[in-house]
Amino acid sequence: SAILSANTILKVNAQEAKTLAPSATPREAAATLSLLTAQSVIVTDGARGAYAAQAGKVSHLQGFPVRVVDTIGSGDAHAGGVLAGMASGFTLAEAVLLGNAVASWVTAQEGAATAPQAAELRARHLLDI
Repeated sequence: SAILSANTILKVNAQEAKTLAPSATPREAAATLSLLTAQSVIVTDGARGAYAAQAGKVSHLQGFPVRVVDTIGSGDAHAGGVLAGMASGFTLAEAVLLGNAVASWVTAQEGAATAPQAAELRARHLLDI
């Protein structure tokens, strides 16, 4: 209940979302959580991408296929990409897509201390916003 009443954007992975809002799919969980919290919700779903929900309306944002090298730091990288996008004036969906691109890039690198520049994301066709 503390998480659901935090009055902030909720960002969880698919398993966490389905625990907080029991449902068959991450998409359904995102919709339910956005209605329960009256806030935006982001549900990440690994290589399948992520869901951004606002007022029960859900957008699916694509994942980017990469050769997985190291998943350490991928979730933090995703959060950083989302925050960078939002600070740059992106819509929630655009910010989540940026988070997906950053997390994909990080997942394809060894070690957690990696971060791409926008030019690197564009060069690998991970960013078009």
